[in-house]
Amino acid sequence: MKQFSLTLLLAVFTVFGASAQTVDIIVTEIDPPADSAVYTIGDSINLSFTFFNVGPDSMNTGDTLNVLYQFDTDPIAGFVYLLQSPLSVNGGIQLTLNNKIALPSVPGPHTFCLSVFPRVFTEADSSDNILCNDFDLIDPVSVTEVSAATINAFYADGALNVTLPGNQRTELQVIDITGRQVANHTLFNTNELVNVSDLPQGIYIATFTGQNGDTFSKKFMVN
Repeated sequence: MKQFSLTLLLAVFTVFGASAQTVDIIVTEIDPPADSAVYTIGDSINLSFTFFNVGPDSMNTGDTLNVLYQFDTDPIAGFVYLLQSPLSVNGGIQLTLNNKIALPSVPGPHTFCLSVFPRVFTEADSSDNILCNDFDLIDPVSVTEVSAATINAFYADGALNVTLPGNQRTELQVIDITGRQVANHTLFNTNELVNVSDLPQGIYIATFTGQNGDTFSKKFMVN
C-alpha cells in the first residue's frame, strides 16, 4: 500500500517559494523503480520519472524545480533541475538521471517516494507533487525452490495457514473445482495467515509460484 513519506512531504514545503505566477506540477510516473517490481540486492537504477505542468502559467527555460526522493525512512536526497526548454501548460517532461542510484541493501518490501516542486513559482496544488512506488528486493543467494519440501499449507478457522521459504516473494492463487481463480495473494513472510473466510464450502487448489517460476499446488477443503 502506497503512503506519502511524511518527512518528504514536510521537506518540500521548506524549499519552494512563492511568486505572482502559479503552476501545478503533477508527478505521473516513476519507472524505475517501477511499482510492484522485484529487484535484486545490489541492484542500482537510473532513476526515471515523468511530470506535467497543468497551469495556469507556463515555466520558462532556465526556471528551476526541486526534485527530492527517499527510500523508506532513509535520508532525503535530491537536486535542482534547470529547465532546458519551456514547460508550457499541459506540457510534460520525462527525465532520466545519468548517475546510478543504489537500491536498499535489505531484502523485503520497500517504498520509494519522489516529489517535484517549483522553486520560485507558487504551487497551485501540492497534493499531487509526490508519488510513491512500492517494490520488493530479493537476495538471489537465498531463493529456495517452491516445492512440497519447502511449503506447508493447511486450512483452519477460515484461513489458509502457510509456511514459506523466507525472504522471497511467492504468488498464491486459489482455484475452485471449476478451474476459476477465486483469490490471488502476494506472500513474502515466512509464516502467512491468508484470510479465505469468504469462500463457500468446497474443495480448492492453492497454487504457489516462486521467484524462479517453479510452482507447487496443494488441495484444501473449506467446511
